[in-house]
Amino acid sequence: MNVPENTQNLNTVATKSIPPADTTADYVTVLTVAGRGNKLVRRKKDGTVGKKAGPSIWEATAQTFRVLNTRDMVVLQKEIGKTPNRVP
Repeated sequence: MNVPENTQNLNTVATKSIPPADTTADYVTVLTVAGRGNKLVRRKKDGTVGKKAGPSIWEATAQTFRVLNTRDMVVLQKEIGKTPNRVP
């Protein structure tokens, strides 16, 4: 599976320049915050699902990724989902 550029480790700064925008690629900006940045979902004892909205984001580090196809998007989303402090 091809991994989108710079998603091997989202804690690093990109060292390769990203080519200018074109019509064959999309871009996704990922925000990294100090605390939990996304929705909290929990299954209750009775089997129902409870959801709590994520906190407001006032300060974050942004990183933009080039996404060429749906496979790249799936890989990026899986990487983002590994930690609760990253949101697309």
